[in-house]
Amino acid sequence: MPVMQQLYLGDNRLTALFLHIFFNLNNLKYLDLFRDGLTALPTSIFGSLSNLEYLYFYDNHLPDFPDGLFTSLRNPKELDLRQNSLTSESLKSSTFFSFTNIAKLYLISNELDSIPIGSLSYLTTLEELDLTTTI
Repeated sequence: MPVMQQLYLGDNRLTALFLHIFFNLNNLKYLDLFRDGLTALPTSIFGSLSNLEYLYFYDNHLPDFPDGLFTSLRNPKELDLRQNSLTSESLKSSTFFSFTNIAKLYLISNELDSIPIGSLSYLTTLEELDLTTTI
């Protein structure tokens, strides 16, 4: 039986995701949730997605992230948070704590007026950071 590695849920007008929606998708590497209208995420929603490498949340309405949201992700390479409602207060020093291998981070067109000290300090392998029309 093939194992799902990519899941595209974008442009479906999903406004909420249930806590166990991704349960047992342990081999998922690519998750696209663009343009869905999401306004919040459950803290442990990515609990079984330890192999996820590419995560796309662009064009939603996420104002912030619960503490520990991304901690189960072991090897994220790319995170796209373009066109959400993120503010400087949304980015805490622990937000990207587990992102030690990330190469690309997109924060384009959010409501950031600054980048808080320490919020990007764990991103030691970051190759591309795009803050276009953000600050």
